[in-house]
Amino acid sequence: MKKLNFIIALVGLVGQLIGFVGIFVADSNDQLMLSLWTFLGFGCVGAIALITDKKEEKNLQNVL
Repeated sequence: MKKLNFIIALVGLVGQLIGFVGIFVADSNDQLMLSLWTFLGFGCVGAIALITDKKEEKNLQNVL
């Protein structure tokens, strides 16, 4: 795994944790929706980092 993809995936994981905790501590509907979108957004960021990392490894195997 490339260092940049690892850092992006780690940021996505931390953001997901913050969003997950925010879901349970939300006081209003606006805070809940923000936490849900935060969780979803950082989940997508982490998934994209992992998917692009797998594609790069696959392309390197084809060259060898």
